[in-house]
Amino acid sequence: MAVLNMQDVGVSCVGIMTDLSKEDTGLLLDGSEVNIDDVLMTHESLSSDGFLSHFSDRPSISTTEKDTSKTLPI
Repeated sequence: MAVLNMQDVGVSCVGIMTDLSKEDTGLLLDGSEVNIDDVLMTHESLSSDGFLSHFSDRPSISTTEKDTSKTLPI
């Protein structure tokens, strides 16, 4: 899928690899805009304990566990 954006200074193009079919892409582009209720519902869902367990057999990581990731300088 690619998005073309025309501006005063030129045209930009952003591409993304996806498994969407042509029909799926049409539904996505013709869909309604995201509103604040959609954003809040998504945030609440992603913040809930066990959310990731719906997508895999592995137990979800608790949000209270210590973050052991390291930030690397750029």
